[in-house]
Amino acid sequence: APEPVVALAMQHAPGHVESASSPRPTVAPLSPGRFDVRFTLDQSAHDLLRYAQALLGHAVPSGDIAEVVKRGLATLVERLEKRVFAASARPRSQHSAAKGRHVPAEVRRTVWRREPGPKRISNLPRRRSNSARAATK
Repeated sequence: APEPVVALAMQHAPGHVESASSPRPTVAPLSPGRFDVRFTLDQSAHDLLRYAQALLGHAVPSGDIAEVVKRGLATLVERLEKRVFAASARPRSQHSAAKGRHVPAEVRRTVWRREPGPKRISNLPRRRSNSARAATK
């Protein structure tokens, strides 16, 4: 059975008026493991998509948009995991003790390996904005 679709929460600036020409993004299951995704791109995103299709012309000769987006998301997730979880093929050893609230890369990698799955992202500490810090003083 396909997994339930989670509604996408859209946050807009105050005074934002929803345009009739750009409907809300939707993700709907078609069959197990297949989804219909609909959203509107701006010109710069469209240009990036076409450029990626051209660059992948040797690997994806049909220019299949789903394959191009899948490869782009895989690359993005890999880069984000490196930044957020300190993922590395050849991690360096830790030279000094952690200071303050800094979590050493070696510890982040260990937690990342121990707790698989997307839910690990929700466990990350949130950075407080300057206005939130000022309000607590």
